[in-house]
Amino acid sequence: MGYSIYIGNAVVESDDEELYTRYVIEHTTSPNAPRWPNHLGPDGKPDFMRGIDISGDTNGRHPSYTSMANWARDVGLYELFLGQDGRDGLLNPHPGCQRLTPEILAQISAARLKWEESHAGAKPGWRDGEDPTLAKLVWYEWWVKWALENCKIPAISNS
Repeated sequence: MGYSIYIGNAVVESDDEELYTRYVIEHTTSPNAPRWPNHLGPDGKPDFMRGIDISGDTNGRHPSYTSMANWARDVGLYELFLGQDGRDGLLNPHPGCQRLTPEILAQISAARLKWEESHAGAKPGWRDGEDPTLAKLVWYEWWVKWALENCKIPAISNS
């Protein structure tokens, strides 16, 4: 189990039969999005084929609950994403959708810079010798910036 996190333009989804209306993020790709070659496992298959979170050029990621919490804690963004005691963060409520702001981008950018300063020479990616923590920071920073610059309602959703 885990999250399906998307960053981009929020649109209204509704179902008159089920009587619900909610915001969801339009799924998209960008040829300019950060992407890294996939690590090949012992079976010769790339990580994404073995269920390991690789985003490619899409605006979506699919981390487990545990890996998301550990990553957010490691980079100092736990409160931003998960809130205090699992409340009020960008991923709450779950499922849900939250608006993005320049202040959120600034927090993510600051976390990336701090990580790079404390991990000199780190290269983002998932292959041996690369830093997946930095890759995730770069991914979040890039897509939040993209959403703020390109979307009518820049937001992050999870389901």
